[in-house]
Amino acid sequence: MELREERVLVGGTPFSPRGALFIPPHASQVKKHLQNLIALGERGDVISIIKTALFHAQFETIHPFTDDNGRTGRALLHRVLARDELLLYSTLPISVGILHNTDSYRAALDSYHEGEIEPIVTSLTDVLELAVVVGTRISSDVDEILNRWNDVIAERKESSSHRLSALLVEQPVINVAAECQFKCN
Repeated sequence: MELREERVLVGGTPFSPRGALFIPPHASQVKKHLQNLIALGERGDVISIIKTALFHAQFETIHPFTDDNGRTGRALLHRVLARDELLLYSTLPISVGILHNTDSYRAALDSYHEGEIEPIVTSLTDVLELAVVVGTRISSDVDEILNRWNDVIAERKESSSHRLSALLVEQPVINVAAECQFKCN
């Protein structure tokens, strides 16, 4: 993915800024803004949740790509939380939280663009709380499915059939290399 070299508009039409929900910085400023964003991400003197919210809002404000900024911004939430050791061993369905109430999320971003940081921090906190609830539910459902699967497998306990279910949870797409690794272990 390359940094944008042209003007982008969020909302409205691509032909005119009239009706745009937001106009990101000029393309010539993107690299400078990203360097500042990286410096924010590396700071250790800011409370992690606040830093993550500001990092995300600033990334969305910079809008460094012509497309996929939202998806990339949501993925970066995981990276910032992991860097600050808040989310090391799992992935939360953060997108579910953001996409659950897009109006509230967009309002928080609009407030950020007006200089208010509390709404985006509150929004991220709400998003993370919902992601934990949904993630816990998904984890419980997967455990239940795995237990039922293992109950119905008729092969002996040492059979590869019993290891397959756990492998599919870790790696839902299997290819020849994964199959070899599975059989060889």
